[in-house]
Amino acid sequence: MLKAFKYVFDFVAAIVIVIILYIIVGITGSLIPVNTKQPSAEKEFEIFIQSNGVHTDIVMPLKNEILDWRDFVDPSHTRAGNVDFAFVAFGWGDLGFYETTPEWSDLKPGIAFRAMFLDSPAAMHVKFKHYMIEDENSISIMVTEKQYEALVGYILKSFSRDGNGAPLNIPNLHYAGNDTFYQAEGSLTLLKTCNTWTNNALKHAGLPASLWTPFVEGIFYSYSRY
Repeated sequence: MLKAFKYVFDFVAAIVIVIILYIIVGITGSLIPVNTKQPSAEKEFEIFIQSNGVHTDIVMPLKNEILDWRDFVDPSHTRAGNVDFAFVAFGWGDLGFYETTPEWSDLKPGIAFRAMFLDSPAAMHVKFKHYMIEDENSISIMVTEKQYEALVGYILKSFSRDGNGAPLNIPNLHYAGNDTFYQAEGSLTLLKTCNTWTNNALKHAGLPASLWTPFVEGIFYSYSRY
């Protein structure tokens, strides 16, 4: 009995140690800035990083001279079928998590374990918006044309495609009237969370970011100095 108790204790202790180390590494990576020196070229494009407190989205104009996102992601795939939008938000994550956890109150330990530790498919949550404002949950970022194009390229490469290069919509999966989901590349892990994807997108575009972060706070901290 005592031996069994010791095994359980050691197992729980190991999990606690891993969690503590993960948090320490996450905080440390969040505090190390990259791309602090920004180009002198004119910053003429506005994007946003939006958070719900746990997850981040990259929000971009639905249409400008660089790209009309409607040529790639179709607003008519939303439940409302409305096409009168001004912005589009992209959030990468675990498909199984998205399917079973529309609200954080729906989260179950088994779902979280599968998303973090098992090789499961990813999805891109696409939300169409009529307007955006900067507030405590949204950061406005002005970027150069080159940075904008790099960010677009990163997002496009995150989508899975069919044989014709079209994104693969996931039918009948919606959280609201203005959103839809697509199959995405990669798989969520402890080292690549939804927020790591956002942070990597910013790094790829040469924008201020953290060295590595799994947290919303790491991304927002990168812009608290500007």
